[in-house]
Amino acid sequence: MSSSKQIKASKPAIVAKHQIHKKDSGSPEVQIAILTEEIKKITEHLKINPKDSSSRRGLLRKVGSRKKLLNFLLGEDRARYIRTCKKNGIRPNLITLGINQYVESSPEAAAEEQAMKEQAVINHAQAAADAIARAAA
Repeated sequence: MSSSKQIKASKPAIVAKHQIHKKDSGSPEVQIAILTEEIKKITEHLKINPKDSSSRRGLLRKVGSRKKLLNFLLGEDRARYIRTCKKNGIRPNLITLGINQYVESSPEAAAEEQAMKEQAVINHAQAAADAIARAAA
C-alpha cells in the first residue's frame, strides 16, 4: 500500500483521537495531528529515497503548514498548544512560551530558587545599608 493510501486509511482514527467534539474534523489540533502523521511518513520515505527532491519539497510545505497552525494555536490558547505538542510528540517553541512557564521544576529546584531569591534580598538590603553608612560618613 502506498504512503498516501496509508494516510487516508488512518485519517479517521487520527481525527477520532484528536477531535474536540463529536463532529470535529477541522480544528487546529486535528489538522496538526494529520500533518504530523504525513510528515512522519514522508520522512521515512526520504530515509529510503534521499534524492527524491519533490517529496522533500512536499515535506517542507507540510512542516510550514503545521508551524503556521501551531503558531495560530499558541496565539489562541497556550494550554491547547502545549497539550497538542505533547500529544503529537512535537517540541514546543520554548522561546515563544517563555522557558520558565513550560519547564516543570522539582520541589528541590523550587526550594533552591526561593533560597536564591531570599539571598538576593539580603544582599540588596546590605548594599543599601552600606550606601547609607558611606553617605552619612
